[in-house]
Amino acid sequence: MSHEKLPEWERKSIEYVAYHENLYTTIKDGQESDAFENWIWREFETPGISSLNKLVYGQKLSHLDWAKIIRFVALQDVRTPSMYQQTMRKWYLEMPSFLNETLESCVAALEDGNLREVSDFESHKGQFQDLFRTKKHDLGNQDPGRIGLSVEVDIGRKFWLRTQKHLLTGVARQLHNHRWSVITPARGFQ
Repeated sequence: MSHEKLPEWERKSIEYVAYHENLYTTIKDGQESDAFENWIWREFETPGISSLNKLVYGQKLSHLDWAKIIRFVALQDVRTPSMYQQTMRKWYLEMPSFLNETLESCVAALEDGNLREVSDFESHKGQFQDLFRTKKHDLGNQDPGRIGLSVEVDIGRKFWLRTQKHLLTGVARQLHNHRWSVITPARGFQ
């Protein structure tokens, strides 16, 4: 059904229906920032290219070449739109209980006088620190002498990019502990 204020429908391929041109950009100071894309290019893609070329042309790989290839493989795993969707689903489901459990453990630690546990939590925020907002609330007459705490976080592309950076600079190091092999097709096959 058409409407005079809407353009006529066009037949188009559905190939780009879910395409997002700037999946890896963020807005910083009102401007688009390619900082993440530049970081992955500098830290993973550029170093990996020469090692991947050696691999493709059957040249001997050094330990450093393997390390660069492993980092490149890790990057390819975490940077896909599919991983974005999986990560967002996971965080939307798990973040509320994660925040509640964390707040409850911090409150319990404070009540027990265990400030070390609270400072451990603070030190683990690391590269996510500016994404979490902690607020204190005066409970007034409800509970004199006590305050309420709340934590807020925006879950979106910026959070996802930080998650990728966390995975690539920390968790992905575990991939180096495994033995890696290259499998090539039999002669006559591609």
